[in-house]
Amino acid sequence: MKALGPGYVFQPSTSGHSLARIDQMFRRLLARQAEAKGGSLVAATGDDEQFAVAAALIAEQLGFPARVVVGARLSGSDEGVPPCVDGVCTGGNITAWTEVRDASGRWTPIDVTPQHTEGADTAVTRLRDPENSTQVRPDNAQEVDPPDPTKQDSNESARHDDTRVDLGALWAVVRIAGMTLAAALILVGPFLAILAAKAVRRRSRRRDRTPLARMVGGWEEYLDAAVDHGRAPPGNDTRTEIAAHHDSPGATVLAVEADRAVFSDGVPGDEESARFWDIVDEERRRMATSLPLWRRVLAAVSLKSFARAVTPRAGTEKRRGRGRMAASADE
Repeated sequence: MKALGPGYVFQPSTSGHSLARIDQMFRRLLARQAEAKGGSLVAATGDDEQFAVAAALIAEQLGFPARVVVGARLSGSDEGVPPCVDGVCTGGNITAWTEVRDASGRWTPIDVTPQHTEGADTAVTRLRDPENSTQVRPDNAQEVDPPDPTKQDSNESARHDDTRVDLGALWAVVRIAGMTLAAALILVGPFLAILAAKAVRRRSRRRDRTPLARMVGGWEEYLDAAVDHGRAPPGNDTRTEIAAHHDSPGATVLAVEADRAVFSDGVPGDEESARFWDIVDEERRRMATSLPLWRRVLAAVSLKSFARAVTPRAGTEKRRGRGRMAASADE
């Protein structure tokens, strides 16, 4: 700095030639150009390394291949960068410059050493008034102490610890809830499976192909409901005998209608099968309401009706119904 003379004034700036630093230099040059009036100097603060990179970018933008060279000044009359003396180079002789290749392929050096005799004119900045003026109110100003880094670190550590504790507690709650749900599914899952199987069986019978099949399925649904609610299995009794044992007007109607559909020459229609199933639903509700609540729950999950389906009597009834349906289809 002493070698540069008494008129040199040091202006601090960011070092390096990163993209952000060069972009900052161009922005300051453009801002200074917009503010400059008359013959005001347009300048920016930087060193020869940064100006060499900026000049290389300008040459590349204009279509000329360019490169940045860093080395020692061996000869020359530039007072800013003195040449080496007697082959001895020091840090003051190190500089950077730009080389641009022309159409003939020759690389031409371009000196980009920044001048230091005239500083950037700051008067243009002082002449401009702010677009949105702000009145300073010192009476309302309050002195604020800067934050203590040690306290801030301890507070952040405490927050992080709280977060870890909260996440640990949340994981414990989720784990307990998952174990509880799994245990509940293990306990309740079989009963839900029984209810679903009965619902599927009832739906299949109600929506069978023909009205005759639906009526035969309705009678089987009535028998299954009776067995699940504690009635004795039908065995080899006829439908009218079963209805007499059950002592229910609805059961008698179901037995008579089912026998007529299976053994008579006439073919039942959709309306008859729908009325038949209405009576079946009514009988199921009557059997349920005649028992206390805990007996209703046992009847809902009972497996007796599934065991009845594999007895010889049930198989005979189903084969007889299928034979009658086949005969009706042939007719």
